[in-house]
Amino acid sequence: MFNYMCAIDLDLVTLTNGTVYYSLFNTHARDIYIDKLNLQTMSTTGSGNTKCMFAIARANSTAPTGGTAVLYSKLDTESKTINVDIRRSNTGLTITGTTIDPYFTELALRTGSEGHIFEFDFNGKFVLSPGQGLIIEADGDMVTGSSLHGSVMFSTDYF
Repeated sequence: MFNYMCAIDLDLVTLTNGTVYYSLFNTHARDIYIDKLNLQTMSTTGSGNTKCMFAIARANSTAPTGGTAVLYSKLDTESKTINVDIRRSNTGLTITGTTIDPYFTELALRTGSEGHIFEFDFNGKFVLSPGQGLIIEADGDMVTGSSLHGSVMFSTDYF
């Protein structure tokens, strides 16, 4: 098994429902497996009951474009270089040609909160075949000062 990890680091600027801010897209010739997804939502603005929602979903066809490429780290010396397109943008990625499946979870954030921590342990059961990806998008209007930080651990077992 070859193991990898990459960061999620979003301090949102453009706050629009349906905007994709992060994607990890499999451009490798083989399946990759999402093992763990660790996230922390935070808000530095305001107080009260305004809430922001992040949706996490599978994407297909074409990887989102734009934003900043995110590099992954190999978690052991045996891991080989793989083809994964990882992108983030505080203002949103371009999703022309990307098909997004219905989201499988939402993360809620109340304004002025110190943050919430979410950990998803997929144990390799979230499979991304070539041409599939994981995306994080706004599901509802976001509030200035919202952020999302964390990491994705993923693996592949053959080349």
